[in-house]
Amino acid sequence: MSSPVASRAAGWRLGPSTGLRIRPWRMVALALLALIVLAPSVYLAQTGGVLASGYTIQRLRAERNAWRVRNQQLELELAKSRSLAWIETEAITRLRMQPPIDRTIVRVDMPPPSPVAPPAPAVSNPTARFTSRTAP
Repeated sequence: MSSPVASRAAGWRLGPSTGLRIRPWRMVALALLALIVLAPSVYLAQTGGVLASGYTIQRLRAERNAWRVRNQQLELELAKSRSLAWIETEAITRLRMQPPIDRTIVRVDMPPPSPVAPPAPAVSNPTARFTSRTAP
């Protein structure tokens, strides 16, 4: 049987019954191989995620710009519809209205109407108004 120092120098045992030894340089080589195999896939996964995010950002910016243009169009349409010249043009062309021919101005020199007096209070007995009173 070999000494514990010799078995450590030769490699490690995986289990007591397997008898399989893995030497330290093989462990390092296996780790490097795993790193070489896994590194590109991790890199590609991260790069793909970044590209997808970039495309999403680009699409959202384009959508934002489209909404800004639409908003400006609506503001222009609102300003146009508030314009008196546009209202007059629409009234004449679309509604077939005409400007008045004669202007008649009627001036009334009267004081403003006075407030209306409140109505008389209601009578609780409607026949009380019609009963006759006789002197005692």
